[in-house]
Amino acid sequence: MKTALRFIHLFMFFGGILLVMLLIAVISQSKHINLFLNADTLYLPSIYLDVFVHGTGIKGWHLNASPNFFPDMIIHMGLMGILKETALTSLVFSIIQFGSLMVLIYFVVKTWDPEAGIETHIMTGMVVLLFLVSPVLGEDPLIAFILLVPAYHCGFFLNSLLAMITGIL
Repeated sequence: MKTALRFIHLFMFFGGILLVMLLIAVISQSKHINLFLNADTLYLPSIYLDVFVHGTGIKGWHLNASPNFFPDMIIHMGLMGILKETALTSLVFSIIQFGSLMVLIYFVVKTWDPEAGIETHIMTGMVVLLFLVSPVLGEDPLIAFILLVPAYHCGFFLNSLLAMITGIL
């Protein structure tokens, strides 16, 4: 029974990653494509281009009040350096951010209640997946969008989960 539950847990994790890719495909083919084409979503790619490609530096930039240095900027800049393509970088970033979210929530539950069984972790994972399923079913994609794109405060949420884990220990 425990092996079957672990298989379900792994399936949910990798199924969630596939769901992220499906969600991005659905949004990119719908009226919600404008979510990806605004100043907020193009903030980190623009900084990368100015600093690393054009070499103009950050001198002329007026960073927002919360410039998302960690984890968004570090991960996104590293991916842009490797992949060299904004759309692909955003997709890979979404997968990494979703994976980090699932792992951190798993550790929050495990730290909060060391006796929690795999069933608890599966139910917690299913709740997170519900946020990603709603846009695929035709609902408003804004919550899933906020959880997936860089510089939309999910990095702050991940840092909060990390702080919660270390605070509980």
